[in-house]
Amino acid sequence: MLNKKVTVKKVTNVLEELFPLKLAEEWDKVGIQIGSPKKIVENIVVTMEITTKVIDFAVKNKADLIVTFHPFLFNDSDFEVKPVQPWKKKIHSRLIKTGIATYSMHTAFDKEPKGMRLAALRKLGLEKGAKMIKGLEYGTLINWEGTLGQLMQLFKEKMKSSVTLTNVEKKRTKINKVAFIPGSGSIEGIQTAWKENDIDLVVTSDIKWSEWVTINEEGISIMEVSHIVEDVFTEHIYNFLTKAFKDINIHMIEFEPIIKHI
Repeated sequence: MLNKKVTVKKVTNVLEELFPLKLAEEWDKVGIQIGSPKKIVENIVVTMEITTKVIDFAVKNKADLIVTFHPFLFNDSDFEVKPVQPWKKKIHSRLIKTGIATYSMHTAFDKEPKGMRLAALRKLGLEKGAKMIKGLEYGTLINWEGTLGQLMQLFKEKMKSSVTLTNVEKKRTKINKVAFIPGSGSIEGIQTAWKENDIDLVVTSDIKWSEWVTINEEGISIMEVSHIVEDVFTEHIYNFLTKAFKDINIHMIEFEPIIKHI
């Protein structure tokens, strides 16, 4: 493909051939959020979140499009209606000024089997024997056959999750089957994974205190990892776009852990 003929819309069409936006949850703000679909694309940045660091990098590298996992805006005027996020208003202004387009994939990537599920399995090196979680449209069943402590170490080394919480009392507890739900696994999703699958442990992120109480009362064994595990999106989509558009400069910025275990 000649880069002079590639528009934002052409890039998103190629992405949507494998990750159709119709898969996304109704509440999700996927797709082009900022910028024109007709913009010519010569440089793309792939990242999990748009932050000050990302916009600095994008401007420096003359990016025409930023492809993200999480939507930068969950409402059209998100930067205005959320005064607790003033940094978004500054970034939004820079995106408009520079003409950089943004495109989010989020739950469309989550639900496609060749999306988050495959990216996570490859990163963990646990593709063999993995299956879909019965009763859920996202996540994956993993064969582990090791201890809880060993699984914690794997997530620390491969998924950058240095902070791990669990209601399992001993690290040496034997674990064979794991339901891994990247990102914020809802309490309903956790309960479904536990009840409808023969598993020893659920792994997910962002569990609220009230949910911890419910989980414990229902006898569900769980391990909470950092939301940063979803950053596997970045390398996965970077590789995909690099193969699809050989004449376009593709860059990626992997997210560094902001929650630390000290």
